[in-house]
Amino acid sequence: MNYRIILISSGLLGMFAVYGAIMLMGAVVGESEDTITGNLIMTVIFTFLTLTAIYVGLSQRKRAHKLFSGVIDKEFSEHGYLDAVRFSQGAGISLDDARDFLDSRYLAEKWSRIELPAYNAEYRKS
Repeated sequence: MNYRIILISSGLLGMFAVYGAIMLMGAVVGESEDTITGNLIMTVIFTFLTLTAIYVGLSQRKRAHKLFSGVIDKEFSEHGYLDAVRFSQGAGISLDDARDFLDSRYLAEKWSRIELPAYNAEYRKS
């Protein structure tokens, strides 16, 4: 679930883009006309990096969620329930990330959850 890191970094890059825009406005309005070019370059570069990071992060998120949905459908069709360990293995993510994703999903989908030993859980459609 590396897309989370990319999307978080896009927020950081966006803050630098906003900072550059504010510094650019200050240079245009104020008395620092010799820094306009540098501030403009910084604003454009960080805006481009922000938009690129958002695009890459959202496309990776879409691909990951498509994989997750496929694994969920397969588990429900084959077993009638969803096991967190099998889901994490099928999706290629850690058990902790799988539990985090499935816990948020089971609340939205109104599934029931049964806690199992060794940090495992079973999710059933209600």
